[in-house]
Amino acid sequence: MSTIPGNPYAEDLEDYSDPRNSIEGVATLALAYEQRTSNLIALWSMQDDTAMSLDKSNGMGADEWSSVAKQIRERLGL
Repeated sequence: MSTIPGNPYAEDLEDYSDPRNSIEGVATLALAYEQRTSNLIALWSMQDDTAMSLDKSNGMGADEWSSVAKQIRERLGL
């Protein structure tokens, strides 16, 4: 069982036995995955404050915000 729910790279760290990849490389992928999750949460938290400007400049509509929320839930293992 992964200690980082939702992170597919964390499982590779628990039972590392693949000589083709360095443990550092796998750890970097796991960290990058967590950083991306953090960025999605930051984006979601500013939804109320900047939704209007994002809608106009980046095309962030209801479907896109829903996709962000779904990704966050999946990444947190909820």
